[in-house]
Amino acid sequence: ASDVYKRQEQLTGWNSLESEGRGLSEVCKLYSMEDKGKEMDMVEFKADGELKEAILKSLDGNDYIVEYRLNEIFDSEGQAEGTIMVFRDISAKKEKQEKVLYLSYHDQLTGLYNRRFFEEELKRLDQPRNLPISLIMIDANGLKLTNDAFGHSAGDTLLKRISEVMKRSCRQDDIIA
Repeated sequence: ASDVYKRQEQLTGWNSLESEGRGLSEVCKLYSMEDKGKEMDMVEFKADGELKEAILKSLDGNDYIVEYRLNEIFDSEGQAEGTIMVFRDISAKKEKQEKVLYLSYHDQLTGLYNRRFFEEELKRLDQPRNLPISLIMIDANGLKLTNDAFGHSAGDTLLKRISEVMKRSCRQDDIIA
């Protein structure tokens, strides 16, 4: 049980003695995943047993992504006596998921969106309200010659520089792939 308390203390920033007698909303500051700036109101929580996600802000200001579940506690006569909240830190799991998602839509060399992302985005944007759509295609002349004459690292450097020029030349909401 001491490992559980240590982990709870690490996540919330409150040691067990300090948190004793305090309300859950004081010790456990949860923020919505959708609206990261909005603190969740513990009074509105329902003990429905569903697994949900939130951001837990510890006393020392660290943020953790947690899965949590609320269940009611019943006495021997079946009357609701209280609520128990169980939460688990899934920050590392979420970070890995975001990294995999990033890598699935970005070129590893330049950091620009890849063809897969571009094709999906083009389908999404292909709607009358978005027309007309402008598409600019760039061909890096001499890339094969650069690779053959100076090696692939020189060709990679050329592609990185081209991508940096494109990033500086385009608006923030333009899609560069």
